[in-house]
Amino acid sequence: MKQQGFVLITLMVILMVLTGLVVANMRWIVVDWRQYHHLLRLQKQRDQCEDIAEKLSTQIGMQRLQNCILGYQKDALLKFNVLHKGCPIGDHYWYGITDLGVFPCVKLSSKLSTHHWLLTIVDERRNHSFLQLRIASAESYHPCHHSLPIIVQPGILTRRWL
Repeated sequence: MKQQGFVLITLMVILMVLTGLVVANMRWIVVDWRQYHHLLRLQKQRDQCEDIAEKLSTQIGMQRLQNCILGYQKDALLKFNVLHKGCPIGDHYWYGITDLGVFPCVKLSSKLSTHHWLLTIVDERRNHSFLQLRIASAESYHPCHHSLPIIVQPGILTRRWL
């Protein structure tokens, strides 16, 4: 008789431990679910920012973008300058363009050099991040004296999230 009581108590303890483990794992599932949705929201915002950047990159050098050209500055001041001296585009986005100048050793062909631009897109909703694209456009020929020339395609050369 005493063994039946002991088996019952042992079984109840095992069920309580398993129930506790299930409840604890359900909490982790909820936390993971929230994190997953947060990452999806950030991905959507980043995709919107990249879409805007792609559209603007095709318009670099056009007259209507000239008002948004910023002077060259260090990265620490870049976001501040884009938000205060740049141009708004869309509901939450600002952009600024930095003229990096002519790069004679980076060429589009044997007869064309490149002019480089840095396009910065800031999303006001994202506190400490922004997208930068380095864009090459055609420039008249400039001789390359320092090294062998590199041939690139016109358009976006690099992109980075900061």
